Amino acid sequence: MATQANGPGSRWTEPGMPGQNLRVLLAEDEVALRLLALKVLSNHGYRVTCAENGEQAWQALQAQDFDLLVTDIQMPKMTGNELVKKVLISRPGLPVLMMSGYNPEGQVPDEVLFLPKPFTPQQLVEKVAALHLASPEA
Repeated sequence: MATQANGPGSRWTEPGMPGQNLRVLLAEDEVALRLLALKVLSNHGYRVTCAENGEQAWQALQAQDFDLLVTDIQMPKMTGNELVKKVLISRPGLPVLMMSGYNPEGQVPDEVLFLPKPFTPQQLVEKVAALHLASPEA
């Protein structure tokens, strides 16, 4: 089930933060990495909704609007590649960051950014910030 970071303990409403309240859909099947990315991005001003697999992420994309998509490549039910192919057709302007722990040569479309695993929290924030700063809406 998709989860969202919000509530009185969230710091994403602080002014001047890189995320500026942008809505991020995070699709990652590894629980520890998903929770870490959720915490890091939320602490940098992003409103993060999590999905445990590509199918769940696709359903979330149909139900609400997001400013960015961050997705793992290898996931059950629907891979990140399958998810991104659907997104590029249905929402071609949605900025996408794909992550993977192996060399995805030939699997990452030119329209998306790539972040190799393992990565530091700072690397994640920098890539996500670059993604939204490069988007046409930014």
